[in-house]
Amino acid sequence: MSELNQLLADFGLSDTEIDVYRVILEQGEATTGDVAGPADVTQSYVYTVAEGLADRNLITIDEASSPTCFRARPPEEVIDMLSDQVSLLKREMGSVYSSPSQSPDGFSVLESRKTTLSYIEEIIDAATDELLLVLPADIVPELESVIEAAGQRGVFSLLLIAETTERVPWAEIEGPAMTRVWDAAPPIYAIGDGTSGVMGEPGTMTGRHGDEKALAFADQTIADGFVGMALSNYWRMGETVTEKETQSLPADYTCFRAGIFDAARRVANGEELVGTVTVQDEAGDRRTFDELPITNIKQGLVTPTTNDFPNENSISFETDGGIITVGCPGGIGSFYEDYTGLSLSLKSSSE
Repeated sequence: MSELNQLLADFGLSDTEIDVYRVILEQGEATTGDVAGPADVTQSYVYTVAEGLADRNLITIDEASSPTCFRARPPEEVIDMLSDQVSLLKREMGSVYSSPSQSPDGFSVLESRKTTLSYIEEIIDAATDELLLVLPADIVPELESVIEAAGQRGVFSLLLIAETTERVPWAEIEGPAMTRVWDAAPPIYAIGDGTSGVMGEPGTMTGRHGDEKALAFADQTIADGFVGMALSNYWRMGETVTEKETQSLPADYTCFRAGIFDAARRVANGEELVGTVTVQDEAGDRRTFDELPITNIKQGLVTPTTNDFPNENSISFETDGGIITVGCPGGIGSFYEDYTGLSLSLKSSSE
């Protein structure tokens, strides 16, 4: 179906109405005999269809001519008419519309694949700092463009592709800081900036079982819990397919997890680093420590992992007053570490 035919169908025209209208539109004016052959309808039925098109103000019927002549209205007149109808529809709908009540705590239950996929796409598209994605392999191609666009915006993304062991074509996806594959079927996660996301039961997007649902949420505490659950239980199970190179030093990270990701790989290669870090304590107070030597990194993001328990992702710095530990937002944070990291700058200790 051509784009014009699809648009006409969207406005409610049947296939036959489209065929008749296209003949009249292309000829400018036509008789029943001119239309019947190309539209593959009888001449008597052409007149019936034309009356319907005239009622929609798409054509005019000149019954004074012999034979009867159908004339297409100029496209600009038709567009103006349709625009007026849309504006009227908007006003009328607005006059009777009642906003649905919001579900408690910003939760929405998603029951269809299409709606769930749309929510996931919105989460990815809206992210500015970081994304954690655990997605079944069969929906990744539908989201590939928005995942890659997030990477181009500088979003730190971790992508675990479930229900597959294939390395290709996943190795061709650009954007994620790291992509892993796993042959199991864990819950679906799409969490953006640690504030909102979607979590779905296994099978939500495939419809294999029929009763699965997904949950959309916009709550930082819930998002933090899901980030911790996904990183500690599922992320570590995947096999790495691709990972981006570390940023060249000096490097600035507005996403603290991205800073840990790069710092851990550099330290594993024997580099000595110093960091300038902005932190927040348990009371919510912020401060910045300038150019502190990094003494230790505990993390489960990259191999080899160095954390003592699954959800530990932190950096230790040496200060004049002793060692301080700084953890990621969305993890245990300052409940366990001394501070929660908000931003990080890294450079070589030799600079």
